[in-house]
Amino acid sequence: MNEEIYQQIRSIFSEEGFNNGVFNIKVKDELCIDINCEKDHIDIDFTESPELPELSIKISNAEVDGITLGKRGGKIKLKSLPDLPFLYKWIQTDENE
Repeated sequence: MNEEIYQQIRSIFSEEGFNNGVFNIKVKDELCIDINCEKDHIDIDFTESPELPELSIKISNAEVDGITLGKRGGKIKLKSLPDLPFLYKWIQTDENE
């Protein structure tokens, strides 16, 4: 596994969470996930977790039900809110490009 990707995933479980400047996501406890690989995307659903991940978007917080990963981007599935689409290039820093 790419060390940088590994560190970014590990940061989700840190006190600060993973922050890319646009959003911050962190998990306070253990996390159970279902991963389904479809033809054109990958779905990651948070199931049977003691507590759902917390997502901070600049001005608000929301609970995350899952993440869909496509070839160029994906969407964050939010509980009681519309899905939040993103492109991978939005979350890459200058050193990652």
